[in-house]
Amino acid sequence: SDLSSTGLPTCPCVEWANLGQYQVGNVIRYTPKGQDTGYDYPLNYGNLECKAHDSRLPPFCDVESPPAWCAQKWCYVDKDDCSIVPYRSFLFEGSDAHYSYQTCGESNQFETWIASLGQGTVSVTELLDVVQGYLWSTRARVESEHMALKSVSSCNWINQCPCVECVLNDLWKGKTDFTKVGVTLKSEDASFACLSLPVSQSYINIAAKEGQPYQRVGYMYFADHASGSYMGWPAVDWCFDSGYDPRLRPWYSSGA
Repeated sequence: SDLSSTGLPTCPCVEWANLGQYQVGNVIRYTPKGQDTGYDYPLNYGNLECKAHDSRLPPFCDVESPPAWCAQKWCYVDKDDCSIVPYRSFLFEGSDAHYSYQTCGESNQFETWIASLGQGTVSVTELLDVVQGYLWSTRARVESEHMALKSVSSCNWINQCPCVECVLNDLWKGKTDFTKVGVTLKSEDASFACLSLPVSQSYINIAAKEGQPYQRVGYMYFADHASGSYMGWPAVDWCFDSGYDPRLRPWYSSGA
């Protein structure tokens, strides 16, 4: 195997992800947007080696039932020296830090399931359990942030109508940006648009492990009951048609 504790030779872990602007003494400080409280991470967070850097760290992974990605190995990589798709950090947006689970050997669950069909070693129930785990952890993230953002009047969010940073992708038959979670507003609602920022952390981490956007199409998304607005990964160049309402779509109405 080409895997080592420092990632693939074609996408190695970096020694330092240039997070100096977030360094406070001997720690790296993450401060969520719109909040005054910061969280201190080890100075070597994400650097040097493949390991579960997020394990037991606040505010996502120190809870009773943390998302699955909290226990998975990853590291920061050089986006210009990586043979697989790296993802930009949503914790430290002011930096150009990119990370990868795949360079650390974290398997794509769907690919594992497909490969095991002939052997009968993994059932569809196990795959559904993985999906459900992602669903519940994302739901918990949305619920915890929704009320906190009610008082927020503005923020920087990715508008899908139009998506100026999206580029044409033949497989997806449209313009996409795999590094972003995009928002299409049905009505002016700053709190919903700003909700895309913390949700991005969950969606992008799931995409980083499970997504293979240059090989197959797959989406993560949800809609707001009050406004009818939509957000999802990847960001796509998409404006609502005059009669479109995500709350009337089967994926929403069947769940609601």
